[in-house]
Amino acid sequence: PFQFLALDISSDDVLTLSDAFDHLVHRESLDHYTNVNGLQVDAVKQILVEGLPPVLVLHLKRFVFCAEKGVQKLHKYLSYPMLLNIEPRWVSPLKKRALSNAAYRLTTVIYHHGEWAGGGHYTCDVLRQPGEWVRFDDINIEYLPSENH
Repeated sequence: PFQFLALDISSDDVLTLSDAFDHLVHRESLDHYTNVNGLQVDAVKQILVEGLPPVLVLHLKRFVFCAEKGVQKLHKYLSYPMLLNIEPRWVSPLKKRALSNAAYRLTTVIYHHGEWAGGGHYTCDVLRQPGEWVRFDDINIEYLPSENH
């Protein structure tokens, strides 16, 4: 009932969740690609949505490898909406009609607190009911003002 999708947010152009989807579906040129006949040709690679699950789990890739420093955490703010509309530009041409008007409501956000991939602490904010968010931090449970999300 769910699908997991990892989104690269490392590019300076990615400031919103929509930007991350645009980055995912961006057409990539593959110069000098060797086809099945052994010929070098120019080709294009693109990822597009073919189907949507009832529950979409998005993983924002906040850790990147740096040759000088190893694995580093990206400390950048990324805007995300309470309602994510699946844009037609993210969907394959054959599925656009079937997937038009698709949207996902934000219900849970998991946060990593810490500097390194090998350690840190996680908290989770959950939409309990409309307008009521609850933060889980180990054994501590806190109701949040709705303007936090």
